[in-house]
Amino acid sequence: AEGRLAAGAHTDWGLITLLKTDGGEGLQVQPRNSSEWLDVEEPANAFVVNLGDLQQRWTNDVFTSRPHRVMLKSDKVRYSIAYFCDADERALVECLPSFQSPSRP
Repeated sequence: AEGRLAAGAHTDWGLITLLKTDGGEGLQVQPRNSSEWLDVEEPANAFVVNLGDLQQRWTNDVFTSRPHRVMLKSDKVRYSIAYFCDADERALVECLPSFQSPSRP
């Protein structure tokens, strides 16, 4: 099924997500200030790293959580596994001082 949505557009809410896939096509990311979707190259024996919403907040939007999705372009089965790195539930979530300045309060 050409162009079949397998995982809708979303961001990850945590700190970092490590994604290991079988190298199959389908993962797409939306660049900052764009409505375009770009295919993500998934090299063999590598991980895809997504920055999450928490990382964006801690870095005052210097590093951003990008929307991503899976759009299947064939009927080939796709396998992946994700590891979500999150902060401790008691962690204070606010902009880190080193990412604040007069121009970026």
